[in-house]
Amino acid sequence: MLSHTSGFKQNYVSDGLTNSHEAITAVLKDTLGYIPGSSFSYSNQNFQMLAIIIEKITSIKYEDFIRREILKPLKMRGTYFWNEVNNKNNIAGKNEVFPDSLTERNWGYIGSGGIYSTPIDLYKFWQAIIGNKLISKNNTEKLFKNYYQTSSGINIGFGWYINDTTEWNSSEIWTRGSESWGHNAVIRWFPAKKTVIIVCTNSGEMGDRKTTGNRIISNYIADFLWN
Repeated sequence: MLSHTSGFKQNYVSDGLTNSHEAITAVLKDTLGYIPGSSFSYSNQNFQMLAIIIEKITSIKYEDFIRREILKPLKMRGTYFWNEVNNKNNIAGKNEVFPDSLTERNWGYIGSGGIYSTPIDLYKFWQAIIGNKLISKNNTEKLFKNYYQTSSGINIGFGWYINDTTEWNSSEIWTRGSESWGHNAVIRWFPAKKTVIIVCTNSGEMGDRKTTGNRIISNYIADFLWN
C-alpha cells in the first residue's frame, strides 16, 4: 500500500463515509485493478486503508495519533486537519468554497490528505525523517528504496518517488500533494546538492495538465540555484 502496488484503483469508494467500519468495508469490496505487486497505480485508498489500520491497532483516532506522534513532538504548530479550520483565519485564502464533505471529517481524505501545513512545518517533518527522529534508520532507508519502476523511469518508494537523474546533476527524492486545485505542497530532495526544496501553493494541474504549480515553482528555484 505504501508503494501503490496493492492493486487498489482510484475509485473514491470511501468518500463521504464517517464511520471507519463502513470505510474499510467499502475499500475491501472494491475490485482490484491488478494482482498485488505486479503493477503500480496511484490510489488514495492505499493510505486511507493504512489510516484505518492505525486506528484499529492503536484504538486511537487517526488525527489524534498523528498529533501525538508527529505534530506535537516536532512542534509543527502551523499544521491542521481540514475539519479543524472551519472558523480559523490563519490559512491561505481559497478561490472557491470547499464542500461540506471536505470540511467535515470523512474517510474520503483521511490518511491520503486532508491536512493544511506550511513550508516551515514541512521542513521540520523532513528534517525528522532524514535525521531518523520519527522511525529507525533502517526503516527510514526503506522509505527510499525502489519497489517498482514506472514506464517513465520513476522509482516508487514508500510514500516517496525517486528520479535517478535530473537536469541539475543530482538524483531526486520527492513527494507531492494532489493535482487538484486547492492547498498543495511538494517536497523535493536533491542528495548530491544537499538541498531540499519545499513549495506550498493553491495550484493544481496547469497548462497541458502534466505538471502542477508547486512543481513549476520548485523547478524555477532549482534553475536559479544550479543553472
